[in-house]
Amino acid sequence: MIAQLRKDFDPPDLVLLHMANLGVVNACGDAAPDAWRRVVALMIQSFEAPARAPLPASPAHDDLYRAMLRALPAGDTVTRKPAPNR
Repeated sequence: MIAQLRKDFDPPDLVLLHMANLGVVNACGDAAPDAWRRVVALMIQSFEAPARAPLPASPAHDDLYRAMLRALPAGDTVTRKPAPNR
């Protein structure tokens, strides 16, 4: 069965999913290494249609980009530069 996404699903929601899942992976570490699977399953089910209620607005592209840069570990070699123009 193929799930249908709710109408208000927005591609940046995937970025938020990855960021949230990274928090679970980091917090659980080797104590509960498969906990992320449940979190992802719960999130995927929440993306399915029909929606129960409207979602808050997605973060603005530039705000989400800045948040991803903040999430980088200190000393990361990625060049931090302004968000690309849309």
